[in-house]
Amino acid sequence: MAPALTFFNSLIPPAGVRALKAEIEQQNSDGHNGMIIMNLLGGKIDEIGEGETAYPHRKAIVSAEYYLPLHPSASNAQIDTAQAKQNGFRQVMAPWSTGGAYVNYIDPLITDWQQAYYGEHYQKLQAVKNQYDPTNVFNHGQSILPA
Repeated sequence: MAPALTFFNSLIPPAGVRALKAEIEQQNSDGHNGMIIMNLLGGKIDEIGEGETAYPHRKAIVSAEYYLPLHPSASNAQIDTAQAKQNGFRQVMAPWSTGGAYVNYIDPLITDWQQAYYGEHYQKLQAVKNQYDPTNVFNHGQSILPA
């Protein structure tokens, strides 16, 4: 199962850190022990213009990946619970994050996935999809649809 992930364009303020800490403590008390990986961004990533590729998160300074481990024999209900808990971190941190997500970590609970994964690039990607896969052979629940 992929983690939930979000991006931040500025430092997380003290209120955001307190909210994150409270969510960690709540999930730990519920028996959901996971981890958060904070990835520092910038440098070469933001030297490429936002319009040069389909990756819209060039100005982010950090991303956060929220993981909950599962046993290989986890039931569908356990997987659904873990996804909801991981996505809960995205919701808690929404006031401070960009709302963006990384398409390589598909999150079925993101309802505005076109914006979260692709930002303003979605329509351009639809045109590419229309040209190379107009019958939508390559698809999944959050795949780019032909224009």
